[in-house]
Amino acid sequence: MMTLYRLQILIEEICGFFRLNWTVCRQDPRIIYGKANGEQSRQEAGVGIDSSG
Repeated sequence: MMTLYRLQILIEEICGFFRLNWTVCRQDPRIIYGKANGEQSRQEAGVGIDSSG
């Protein structure tokens, strides 16, 4: 059985594979899609996308 810690590490590795910030991965999926769709959508998503921690 996989522990929550190991699951979190796995998710972080997946996010790293897609070159996404772990902070971004934790946020609402619309922000990720907006970031993929371009500048305008990313700006509409709001502040704090690139902040870490």
